[in-house]
Amino acid sequence: MAGWQERLGLPPDAVRGALPVSGLFDLAPLAACHVQDWMRFTPAEVAAFSPLRHPAGTAPTVVARAEVEAAGFVRQSAAYAGAVGAPLLAVPGRNHFDVILDLCDPATALSRALFALIGE
Repeated sequence: MAGWQERLGLPPDAVRGALPVSGLFDLAPLAACHVQDWMRFTPAEVAAFSPLRHPAGTAPTVVARAEVEAAGFVRQSAAYAGAVGAPLLAVPGRNHFDVILDLCDPATALSRALFALIGE
């Protein structure tokens, strides 16, 4: 979605880095399961709101996921990392629900990845 920065009066490098953690990068699997009964995704929404379908941007990125993660998140994280040319970090000893807690400890690989993205 190139050009969004200009439309908002922001410089082109407003986003300096990205660290998606255990992300959902394609909504199509949700639209194909029982979740669709209450989410009611339209095909246009699946296309528009699935980052894997719009792998643009030039900001440095590290894609992270938990070591103990559902297969879908593992696949989507790897696919997104590949699409944006980013390293994929599997956070050891963590699951989908607690992986973000590694950001509380500056000695963890997840925190170090964040610090590297922001230049500290």
